Amino acid sequence: MKPQLFAVDLILLCVSCGASALATSVLAASTSSPSANITSLGTAHRFGKDESAPSKSRRKRFISQNDMIAILDYHNKVRGRVFPPASNMEYMVWDDTLAKTAEDW
Repeated sequence: MKPQLFAVDLILLCVSCGASALATSVLAASTSSPSANITSLGTAHRFGKDESAPSKSRRKRFISQNDMIAILDYHNKVRGRVFPPASNMEYMVWDDTLAKTAEDW
């Protein structure tokens, strides 16, 4: 896999899996001792005893402007590689109304 495509795939995977939300939750739950915090969060998360761990329920995820651009660029790049190539493929643009509808769904 090409390095630049791997980076985009990795970013999209992190966004779709909610890695940014998990990182935010872990940072918000941090204490004064970073090494103790990592150990206690890791142990508690494995055994399901951590009260501050993110719940498994569905929650809103913030998509930054840079994330939107990366998602659209990757999507348009993949759409451009169809075979046979489209003669007049229009580029997708971000629609906030559609994003809100999808989020509510």
